[in-house]
Amino acid sequence: MLKLFRFPASLPGASKLKIQVYDYDRFDADDLIGETEIDVEDRWYSSKWRNLKYIPVETRNLYHPSSSMAQGKVRLWVEILPKDIPTPPLWNITPKPAIVTYYCI
Repeated sequence: MLKLFRFPASLPGASKLKIQVYDYDRFDADDLIGETEIDVEDRWYSSKWRNLKYIPVETRNLYHPSSSMAQGKVRLWVEILPKDIPTPPLWNITPKPAIVTYYCI
């Protein structure tokens, strides 16, 4: 599933972005699969990160609090934009529907 989230932030300040992934249970409570945390402030003040021409897609491990082993992975990218520049247009990251071809015999 592809989703876009936009969060305002002030740096320096509270800068931990915690991503939690849950399963879906129709009749029961959804269960935490795992989580990962990104320190946005570390990235913002890192000259290496700020000088990247293209923001890379990351694959991050998801860890459940009850286990030291990764419970899965999530692919994402984090783009940090200063407030004083205009917000670029949003990209449509929704997957294209599958093309189904039917033949009549």
